[in-house]
Amino acid sequence: MNCSPPITVPMCQGLYYSETMFPNLLGHSSQREASIQMSFFNSIVQTFCVVDIRLFLCNVYAPKCVRGEVQRPCRSFCRRAREGCGHLMEQLNVPWPQELRCENFPTENCITVRQEAGIVN
Repeated sequence: MNCSPPITVPMCQGLYYSETMFPNLLGHSSQREASIQMSFFNSIVQTFCVVDIRLFLCNVYAPKCVRGEVQRPCRSFCRRAREGCGHLMEQLNVPWPQELRCENFPTENCITVRQEAGIVN
């Protein structure tokens, strides 16, 4: 499969990567479909409950593509996003989505929160 530039998902534009690949980690077949699904998180991302929430979501919904392969976010990255925004989501009576359960993410060969600095586990 080939990477597809540029990213057109509004929430994910201007990040440290510009190429993505579909289907994504959740099975969405296009950037448009991913963008619609991500709209659920718009108000949460705007609160900056944790700096990395936008980056985590983009790595799931419009994942970084390198040499035709999707780079998955690490479980620790998921936990940081969930712990940072979980309290806000609870206040809004919004559960963390089942498809983003942190146990589903790998612990090795994945993108960490340090990825912005170019570090990959």
